[in-house]
Amino acid sequence: MIRRGSPRQTLCWILAAWLLLILPAAAAPFLGLPAAVARADSDSVSLLNFLPDFGNGIIPGETYRVQSEVGYSLGSKASAYLVLYLFEDEDERPAVRSRPALQIAEGTGRATLELSYTVPRDGVSSLQLIVVMLQDANTILAWRASRMITLAPPSGYGLFQEGLDAYKAKDYQRAIAWFSDAIREGPKVPQYYQWRADALARLRDYKEALADLTQALELMPDDPSILANLGIVNLWLSDWNSAVDDLTVIIEQLDAPDDLKARAYRGRGIAYASLGDASAAIYDFRAYMTYYPEQASDVAEWIANLGG
Repeated sequence: MIRRGSPRQTLCWILAAWLLLILPAAAAPFLGLPAAVARADSDSVSLLNFLPDFGNGIIPGETYRVQSEVGYSLGSKASAYLVLYLFEDEDERPAVRSRPALQIAEGTGRATLELSYTVPRDGVSSLQLIVVMLQDANTILAWRASRMITLAPPSGYGLFQEGLDAYKAKDYQRAIAWFSDAIREGPKVPQYYQWRADALARLRDYKEALADLTQALELMPDDPSILANLGIVNLWLSDWNSAVDDLTVIIEQLDAPDDLKARAYRGRGIAYASLGDASAAIYDFRAYMTYYPEQASDVAEWIANLGG
């Protein structure tokens, strides 16, 4: 039995059951068996770092894109799989895991694993990450757990909540003031900048919104929601090439939510049309329609206006 950071916490047999969604179809015959540990001195994994580290606090209800750089050494097999799990408190079932499993070849190297985690509104006080090297769906070759991550609201969270209340009431000036106060208290919390940027954009202050989104992206790199908003703001600023760059990152991210990918295709299509690249715009508009087929008539009109 594999134990987590605390002696009371285990991975045990549930790992195998969760692999149905993350291992290739070839692994399916193993899923009925309990997980076993087959450690060899030549096999090891390590959590080199992970982002965000949650040291600046965590906001309930927000979704975080967790990236972990993993080091590995595989000597006992020709290939194996790496999976990253996230556990809440002392739960023995993981709350979420990276997918699909990342196949690695014999040797040493580094890899980046990602997962998306939405923080519950209440009831969770700590998190732990565990990276597992698997031979197949029933055999664990190596594993490593992170420290326990204590969750707490970030500095300025109360001010941020006041800003959200004003934002919901469509009092954007007051929301901006509250978000600014929150930023002074918690200057490293990306969500504060992101929400202030949204309020600024609603008042058509796109340059200031762009500055806030740029700062948010520095604090939370490659976050799809920040990139989506950056792309939209760049559209409003008629910076078509920057919009294409921002939105392309979202489209190429496998784990980006469908609604953001749809927005990215539509926004990038507008940027391409503005750049005079009708064929690229038509491609993106058609891709957008696959997410929202009920808007087919609108999309057909956009395409017709481009000569398609």
